[in-house]
Amino acid sequence: MSLLRSYSFGIHFGYNEIPADVLRLFANVDSNKRLEYAGTIVENAMLGRIDTSKPFNLDGYETRVKFNEKLSTNQKGKKELYIGDDVADADEVVRTGGLTPNMVSAQSLYSEELGYSKILNKAEFRYALNRVNALKSELFISEGVDIRGLILDALNGIPSATKVLKELCNKYDELSSLIKILLSSKLNLEEELKCLK
Repeated sequence: MSLLRSYSFGIHFGYNEIPADVLRLFANVDSNKRLEYAGTIVENAMLGRIDTSKPFNLDGYETRVKFNEKLSTNQKGKKELYIGDDVADADEVVRTGGLTPNMVSAQSLYSEELGYSKILNKAEFRYALNRVNALKSELFISEGVDIRGLILDALNGIPSATKVLKELCNKYDELSSLIKILLSSKLNLEEELKCLK
């Protein structure tokens, strides 16, 4: 108790020493007990977050603080991932949701690169689909062909549609490159074309 009494922190929350009612929260503490969150308890009591007039369960409060810290760490870990460069404290880095330098492998970098590749592939697919849609009226006027319907028929294996589409691709370089992008994307082209108007 004398250690807490001598706790000097200057003027803090309007006090220049710990008030007696806050000190009473620690009255029944075993002298051998290690108080991990004494500062947090004092601060919260001084802010009025702990009712000092009622019996106080110190062990329960510390357990709750530990639980909230772990919950906070887990929430933070969901939002960000960091690589700790302090190899001596590798367990702490891993416990808080980070990676140590030796945990970053070529596989994780490859999977990240693959993720970017998927994003770029989808963006390229979207661009090609929108461009084909923009060419729809031009091709209808000049060639008398509904390009959306023609591509759908070619995808369904209709030989005449496949033949006409090949001829159009040979005639129009831009259309040829757009069709290559659409077919190589591995996305559901048929569903996307049906959604176009």
